[in-house]
Amino acid sequence: MKTRLRILFLVRKNRTINGRAVINCRLTIKDQPRVNFSTGQLIEVERWDSKAKRVAGTDETAARINRALVKLENDLNDIHADLERQKRPVTTRRLFQLYKTLGVSPLSLQAVYGSFIEERQSLIGIEIANNTQRSHLSRRNKFIAFLQAHKLEDIRPEDFSVNMADKYLHWLLITDKLERSTALKHLQGVDQVLRWAVRREYIEKNPMELYEFKHSAPKEITYLTPEQLEALATLEIAVPALGRVRDCFIFQCWTGLAYSDLAAMDVERDAEVYKRRRFLRIRRAKSTLFKGYECVIPLLEEPERLLAFYGNKMPLPCLQVYNRYLKQVVEMAGLDSKQISSHVGRKTAGVQLLNAGLSMEIVSKVLGHSSIKITEKLYAKLLDRTVVNEFERVFGGLPEPPLPAPGFDSEEGCRVLQFKFSA
Repeated sequence: MKTRLRILFLVRKNRTINGRAVINCRLTIKDQPRVNFSTGQLIEVERWDSKAKRVAGTDETAARINRALVKLENDLNDIHADLERQKRPVTTRRLFQLYKTLGVSPLSLQAVYGSFIEERQSLIGIEIANNTQRSHLSRRNKFIAFLQAHKLEDIRPEDFSVNMADKYLHWLLITDKLERSTALKHLQGVDQVLRWAVRREYIEKNPMELYEFKHSAPKEITYLTPEQLEALATLEIAVPALGRVRDCFIFQCWTGLAYSDLAAMDVERDAEVYKRRRFLRIRRAKSTLFKGYECVIPLLEEPERLLAFYGNKMPLPCLQVYNRYLKQVVEMAGLDSKQISSHVGRKTAGVQLLNAGLSMEIVSKVLGHSSIKITEKLYAKLLDRTVVNEFERVFGGLPEPPLPAPGFDSEEGCRVLQFKFSA
């Protein structure tokens, strides 16, 4: 039985990226569910001729995209004709599956990235947070800029090789002047999309599977010393808005809450009481359905005083204002404001807790890290001091003034090890 296939190209003008929209393809066969997929072609919305179903104009871009659409249409018609000749069942789904067989995606990598973003958008509040989606969008926009700069808008996902990954990393480091850690996050975003494309059967194998992400040595964390924290906390501030920002930052330094978690904090909802001490149980903003990053924060005297003063709701402005005012406050206290930000408060809390003698496991739980390895990596330098303190706790400190160690010959200038063997 012959079937009539209808192929339609359309642009959704309500889904644009910087004024550009993806050209989609719709397959329709009577009594069959429609199949919609992206062609991988991006075009300015005003350039789309909705009657001709083509890009308007005679320039190189219009000609290139229109040729790609004609080829796509011809390929689909050929597959449809082959199925008819073989007297095999013809469905829209089968047509699409046959079109993307042999490990070759009918979509460009740019379009696959767009499909990934669309799926993630529908999962906000279910599996991912708003901040996570904003990160995906930022990385996608940066990747599109790279593709456009190298005229690679039509590159297929299976063609993004290890060599191409290196090229993108170098572009981020040299042209965009990103730090290596930030550049690697953008590259990891592409790797995540390719792994997703394998799961969604766009491609058979991730071409970046063997890529080695070489991370640079972690930087020393920026935090306030107890003396600096006291200078900031006791600073007299005449401008109320600056004073409120200072108080919010002090609250971060005693709780370890990130800005987004502090903004979402609801004391009536999040506070519990155990042994007459209140503590906050907060699910972090970066948590997902599968990874619940939970903070458990016993409230000490200083955060309790601030919550009492502000009626259990810290007066937090938007992040840009917060960081700008915070730099002013830090300068007023005579401190260096170059590297100060809201996140320094979180790091200060971690340092304070570790220096106070809390174990790494407890600090990890307070900060809401997904793993204690994250805590150990961030605060590696502080572990040196912890090792020394633990040795002194177990073996005692050195005598004052230090005495010559037994077994040391000062005249010879060398150490003589004296072993005592058991009988």
